[in-house]
Amino acid sequence: MHRKKLDIKESNINIPAKSTAVGFDLGNIKNAVEALAVLGYSSDDVMPILSTFDSSLSVEELIHKTLLEFGKK
Repeated sequence: MHRKKLDIKESNINIPAKSTAVGFDLGNIKNAVEALAVLGYSSDDVMPILSTFDSSLSVEELIHKTLLEFGKK
């Protein structure tokens, strides 16, 4: 099965400007936002949670921790 790669520029994913502050690596965070969007979560929902994590964590770890936080609500 071939899946189309989600292009953040083509999607409606909104990464707040404050997350682009100096020293904040968007690489893994951006990929986690994209993956969570595929699962139906909006960037407005996930960015407040993702911004509390170390951006050097793997995408898988970021997704896992974010989903755990959603489970606490």
